[in-house]
Amino acid sequence: MGQRSNIEIKFASQPSIYIYSHWGGGWGNQSDLRLRLYRALDRRQRWNDEQYLAAIIMREVLRGRLDEETGVGLAPYPGEEEYVTTTVDMSARTVDGRPFAEWLEDFNK
Repeated sequence: MGQRSNIEIKFASQPSIYIYSHWGGGWGNQSDLRLRLYRALDRRQRWNDEQYLAAIIMREVLRGRLDEETGVGLAPYPGEEEYVTTTVDMSARTVDGRPFAEWLEDFNK
């Protein structure tokens, strides 16, 4: 059994993609997957460019995990939804409905 979690990346005019993590679950900001999302957004790069920001997020999620059998993956649907899915809305520039900067500021509180 793992600690599964997902990041949904919503695009303005395209279907969402989901980043699935087998071991990145946990609740709230204790989730490894959310921590990796935090690191990607905290760079404050390409917030206005959906493709590049999605690539930045994916690279951070993959960092140090490329050879893991049950690490992470991409799909057009969420993986098992045992834990909460974190939604990144690229056009609204929000995480779970909160502006990127606000979400980052409150992450460690």
